[in-house]
Amino acid sequence: MPHRVRNAWTRPKRRLLLAAAVIAIGRGWGCVDCGAGVCGPTSDECQAYLQTADWHVDLRGAEISEGDSRRGSVAPGLRLGCNDTVRSVDWTVDSAAASLTPVGRRNAGQDTAGDIARAWVTGVGIGEATVGARINFTDGSAKDARPAAVRVMALESPSGRSVILAEGTVGVTFNQFTEYGSAGPVAFTVPGAGRLDVVVDWPDFSATFNFFVYEGPCSTLPCLGPRLYDGSILQHVKPRRESFPVAAGDSAMAMWGVGAGTAALRYEVRFTPD
Repeated sequence: MPHRVRNAWTRPKRRLLLAAAVIAIGRGWGCVDCGAGVCGPTSDECQAYLQTADWHVDLRGAEISEGDSRRGSVAPGLRLGCNDTVRSVDWTVDSAAASLTPVGRRNAGQDTAGDIARAWVTGVGIGEATVGARINFTDGSAKDARPAAVRVMALESPSGRSVILAEGTVGVTFNQFTEYGSAGPVAFTVPGAGRLDVVVDWPDFSATFNFFVYEGPCSTLPCLGPRLYDGSILQHVKPRRESFPVAAGDSAMAMWGVGAGTAALRYEVRFTPD
């Protein structure tokens, strides 16, 4: 039997420029109380969209390593003004190769695009799994989203020639308004030409992180040296793993992410010589 987990969507997110978005997106809909300056979809328009939308599970990739997690979502998302028409989303996974951790809506206050629910899919054992989702509407109806397949592969072991240049745990506090937080720099010295393997992990599935690696010494942020790895875009995978070539010399790593409250980041920088 599939393992079923209910997503109650209890963590609201703040977003800027909400009023401007309401006006801009609402222009394409029928008006509800336009005389008061508020336009939005009618209930019939919302119901028509809910029935015709191409609901599907989006995992943003079909493969993960054993022990790693990837954040998926139910797409395509709700039109602005229709967010009260969905009560909940039930996630399912049909194999012991993977597990699910629901984390709520993309934007609980006003879901305007992207997805209507999120969950982390974690590789538990080598094999394949199918991830599904059922959308429960407030009128009592429900729709099954098109499922997504995921393959769990063995995690590659470190080379016996590799050495750890830096490792540890650092705390991050997120800004309550921007939801942004950062940590670092972590300085280390590369002994020669080779490859860096960097891993950054965190326990809270409601957050997501990435990192930068800079060439040259750096003791305070922002680091001014050229970037050996540019983690400007969140990838929604946990932990973050990246490998790239490196030359001998001083380097530094800065970590950043989006979330709420605080998080404890664990990091490891491993070097393998050419």
